[in-house]
Amino acid sequence: MADDAATITVDFRTEPAKYKHWKVSVNGPVATLAMGRQILGVVGQLFTGKVSLRQMQGVIGIARESGRAAKRGTISLINLMAVISLNLAI
Repeated sequence: MADDAATITVDFRTEPAKYKHWKVSVNGPVATLAMGRQILGVVGQLFTGKVSLRQMQGVIGIARESGRAAKRGTISLINLMAVISLNLAI
């Protein structure tokens, strides 16, 4: 290696704010409340008969949607994981 070659230093003590690709453009608590409201709305529609129970997905449907989300990209997959996690919490 030449003496004048640039040296790259990897430092794990770097502040996360310096990584611009980590910045989030959505307010997490607001998004969680919005998704929770939508989920509760669907549950309410199940009880009133506006939504059929046949529209609910089982394990196979979740796996199919996970594959579709993965093909759309990382953000879609993370959004689906968030919705599933929120559903489990409610």
